[in-house]
Amino acid sequence: MTETRYQLIKGAPLNVTDFGATGNGVTDDTTAIQAAFDAVASGGVLLFPEGTYIITDACELLTPTGDYSFRGENATIKGTAAALTTYMFNLKTNGKNFKMEGITFNGNSKARRLVYVEERNQDLCNILIRDCIFKNSYMDTLTAEENTGMYLRGGWDKVTIDNCRFTDHTRQAAAGTPGSQGTAGCIVDTYSTYIPRFTTIQNCHFENILNGEETFGDITAPVQESDDDSSDSESSESYGSGYTS
Repeated sequence: MTETRYQLIKGAPLNVTDFGATGNGVTDDTTAIQAAFDAVASGGVLLFPEGTYIITDACELLTPTGDYSFRGENATIKGTAAALTTYMFNLKTNGKNFKMEGITFNGNSKARRLVYVEERNQDLCNILIRDCIFKNSYMDTLTAEENTGMYLRGGWDKVTIDNCRFTDHTRQAAAGTPGSQGTAGCIVDTYSTYIPRFTTIQNCHFENILNGEETFGDITAPVQESDDDSSDSESSESYGSGYTS
């Protein structure tokens, strides 16, 4: 019997397993996922079948040339780096639409930002994050930097975060103070003069968000919308946290 590979079927999603990812919870899948990111950079859907995908360093997609999306089928991305990393997924949209759904990110106290997405254009594209879980980001030094489940930064026309869960984000006691160096479940922010224009956060849950010895959590956000036509390059919103702008 001949095995059919997803990427050989025109219009079908790419599949991380076709690039060598195992999702067995043991094997380091970092290189395979990075190869899949490189392949989907021209546009399309990248599928993560059911499983736990171990990564030991950031996977990056920085120069997309087409709309792209990540779709999970009960998939978990788990960080197991030897030392604290800045990112698990480090992404840019470059004026292209991006969608991510159905993926759990477990920082395993090994990542400061589980997912970071950046857009250095104004009002050219949209971003949708749906049915995802972000848990266990961590900050373990005295460096004045934030830690968060997801950080969206830049000038999308529409930002939608729907039915997501942000839980168990914490930091070492005294590793930064509440304020711009705090802990957050999710951050939506500007990049320079590029402003996230219309932001909707709905049906999301924030739980067990800790900032050193203080706890900020157990928040359910049915609908939270921000329609911002201002040009305030310093505006920032964080959710379920002790992080304030």
